[in-house]
Amino acid sequence: MDYVYAHAENKQLPHNSVALESCVNQHAVSQAQPGDILFWGQHGSTYHVAIYTGNNQYAAAAQP
Repeated sequence: MDYVYAHAENKQLPHNSVALESCVNQHAVSQAQPGDILFWGQHGSTYHVAIYTGNNQYAAAAQP
């Protein structure tokens, strides 16, 4: 994901999900817009992220 944001938005993001939590504004998944980052797990202990692409779909890496 950090590759995508570095090349598409010229933004550098942390390499782990918990650190990434502090870089985003939080809102409900039902309000997600394309380009938003989705998190799995509880705040402070997330374990996976994906990029919302719209139409109830997202892009995620199955492995590091």
